[in-house]
Amino acid sequence: MSTSPLVEEEGIPWMAFMCALKHEHADYLENMLNEYDIGYYIMGLEKCSTHKHSDGEHFHFLVQMSLKQYNTFAKRAFIDKFKLNGRARDGVPRQYGKVKQIENLFKMAAYTVKDGNYRTNCPEEEMKTIVEKAKACSSQKEEKKNWRDALMSHITQAFANAGIEHHEKSRHREIAGMAIIEYYQEKEDPFPLSRAAMDGFIKHYYTYVIKLSPEQIWCMFYS
Repeated sequence: MSTSPLVEEEGIPWMAFMCALKHEHADYLENMLNEYDIGYYIMGLEKCSTHKHSDGEHFHFLVQMSLKQYNTFAKRAFIDKFKLNGRARDGVPRQYGKVKQIENLFKMAAYTVKDGNYRTNCPEEEMKTIVEKAKACSSQKEEKKNWRDALMSHITQAFANAGIEHHEKSRHREIAGMAIIEYYQEKEDPFPLSRAAMDGFIKHYYTYVIKLSPEQIWCMFYS
């Protein structure tokens, strides 16, 4: 293994994958991983609102292993042992799967540990750097969410000031669009404004803030 774990070495690829299982199975999964001749690994334990069958608990893995090793591990653990589905079906999201291609190994590592609950055989100093990166990414994500929420409030106020109903198709894009431009001019926000971004903000406003019906949204944007 190399001095730094997060290095692509010839013949030692990295695999990123996940499975939706309760955290009580962490020992089993980690022990099985170590039955293979693998390199470094990070196993993140997370919880979300999906994966109802496991109460939202799931794992993210970043492992220095071959594709053959991954396929064998996935069959033994995910398919044979836990009977997980590799494809979404009947409204249930897939319960295990692999990232086709890792674009940035360091960012993938930061993503894997973003909840701060993980197991690894990577050096402690390397993990400190990865965890710090994950915290920075989380902070940026929260900043962007707060900024967007403030923008949505600004759009709501713009409609109130104009005395126009949100669903009035004749002027909804004009009012919302002008409010977005005004907000950018006042705040000098670092996120670039483009036509696509403006369309996205307007659709987000009507879909998630005002929560118009699917029929209204369809008529407003797609008919």
